[in-house]
Amino acid sequence: MSEISKELQYKLLDVPTGEERGQLKRFGGSEHDAFNYTLLKQAEDTVPWRSELRDQDRLQEASFGAMIGMQPRDEFEGMLITQLLAAHHAAIECYRIGRRHRGKGKQQIRVEHVHVNQGGQAIVGVVNREEARPSKDVGEADAAKGHRVPTRNPDAGRTPAAGTRAGCRR
Repeated sequence: MSEISKELQYKLLDVPTGEERGQLKRFGGSEHDAFNYTLLKQAEDTVPWRSELRDQDRLQEASFGAMIGMQPRDEFEGMLITQLLAAHHAAIECYRIGRRHRGKGKQQIRVEHVHVNQGGQAIVGVVNREEARPSKDVGEADAAKGHRVPTRNPDAGRTPAAGTRAGCRR
């Protein structure tokens, strides 16, 4: 069996050797394939890493297809397309990471010591904020009966102490 030269292997595999001019222009917009090849490699480097090789290959092929589909006319457009792909890949990865971490782990508040003085009230158990808020009708009925209706702002009606800004608490 005779050995095949490297140049012939490249031609059979359709791999650019760098001797051709403009073969990769559809990717980077330049007549100089060294520039186009650099943009191709940079776009390939921005593809998020996947553990499955077929997924990785599919993402790389999609990036190359996007470069061809956007049809760069010159080097400037080729660079913009490469940067656009890099920004797109970064944004999608941030979205995936955020989605993966959203809702993980329940937030909880642990109360260890509670002191309830005489005349005070305490609730033990789960409190749902929506159910805990009285409706307007209930508040008006309590006010009509002469019960004190709590206000949202505990400082409502108070005047600020000397030397403090209005609305600030000490």
